[in-house]
Amino acid sequence: MLIEALQQQSAQARSLPVILTNAELIVRLTRSNEDLEAEYRRLHPPPGALEWASNVLRGMKWTPPWPDPDKKQQMQKQWATLVRSAIDTNQVEVACARMTNTPTEVSALRMVTKAATSRLEEFASVLTNAHLNTYMGVGGPRTYRAKLETPTDYYSILFRTEDGPIQHFEKRTPDGRVVLVRVDFYEDGRLRALEESSLDSNGLPKTEMQLFFKDDGTLRSHWIRPSQTKP
Repeated sequence: MLIEALQQQSAQARSLPVILTNAELIVRLTRSNEDLEAEYRRLHPPPGALEWASNVLRGMKWTPPWPDPDKKQQMQKQWATLVRSAIDTNQVEVACARMTNTPTEVSALRMVTKAATSRLEEFASVLTNAHLNTYMGVGGPRTYRAKLETPTDYYSILFRTEDGPIQHFEKRTPDGRVVLVRVDFYEDGRLRALEESSLDSNGLPKTEMQLFFKDDGTLRSHWIRPSQTKP
């Protein structure tokens, strides 16, 4: 009989309404109001919200591959050919011929030109690399870019137009932070400037050589860091 009485009391307790404290009631009402406000904002967005969302989606839109996959290999070869011919070596020899009384300067100019030619050949090989990643920049005026990442180097290229030519070419440290070599070109593809750096003991770039040309292909100036080797 005692067990039956206890079971009846338990059943009656479960059927009684739950009495909430004031604090519990306030919490429940607050949560309910927050849910209602969130639903209202979803159904009735504030002015400008839809425009903002539209702009975000527009910036995230898919862009077609560049260049066209069927033309990419051919364009890569054209870019490489243009880079290889960026220096007019005849103009360099003309400049050397004028340095009749400065054999040291002649030697320095030829050394810089040889190094620059070697760099251009390296960049031409990058341009024809099958793993070269070409793409269009987003988030502003449309730009045409390419990059190639290897365990030891990071190459970055900016093109002037969809069809080229190249505006500038950079070789950076593997993390892409420090520019070691930068080459700038004129609109016709001729070399405008080449600057090469190395990293000092603190990991900061130190200019090693510079080579500048005028827009007609003639030499403007050149500089190479003097050798630190003692005689």
